[in-house]
Formats: sequence, structure tokens, C-alpha cells
Amino acid sequence: MKDNVIQRLFRRYFIDAMGAMALGLFSSLIIGLILSQLSLLPVLSFLKPFSEVLAANSPVVGGAIGAAVAWGLKAKPLVIFSAMPPAPTVIRWAGPSGFCRRHCRRGMWVFDCRQNKG
Repeated sequence: MKDNVIQRLFRRYFIDAMGAMALGLFSSLIIGLILSQLSLLPVLSFLKPFSEVLAANSPVVGGAIGAAVAWGLKAKPLVIFSAMPPAPTVIRWAGPSGFCRRHCRRGMWVFDCRQNKG
């Protein structure tokens, strides 16, 4: 019984969630690449702002990943939509790699999420 629960949780939160995360990342990157190439055509130059929003270094990619993970875990539509807004905020707060330096100051853990400028 316990092994069955562990296998179900492993499949749901590791296999399914990570697969959906990869789907969200690559689909948003491919859509951004297609739009950026189409915006180079003079007739479709109006697509340039959309291609800049969907660039690889844009926080919007995180929203696509959040929505894809919620969809991959078979969440309800409202949950899928609510998974999108927090991701750009987290990317802005924690940086593009999602990593904050952690150090101990006076017995308390402090997270330093400032971007290294030099």
C-alpha cells in the first residue's frame, strides 16, 4: 500500500509535472521564435512587440511553464489561469535562474536575491 502511494506521488509530481514543465518551456520558446521570425517580414512587422514579450529572457515564459504544469497535473481551468501570474513575479524576485544566495546573519537565514552587476 505504501509503495503504491509513493509510486503514484513520484509519477504525478516528478514525471508528469516535469514533463509538463518542459512542454511549457519549449512551447513558449518555439512560439516566441516563430513570432520573431515572422516579424522580420515587412508585412508582419506589427508582430515585433509580441515577439519581444515572448523572448527567452522574458518573465512571461514562467507563466507559460506554470500553466503547463497545472494543465499537466489535470487541474481545473481556474487553477490553470491562477498558476500564470505568480511566475513572472518569482522570476523577477529570484532572478532568471531561480537562485538566491543564502547566508546566516546573527543566527537567522537571509536570502540575498540581488542581481550581480559586476
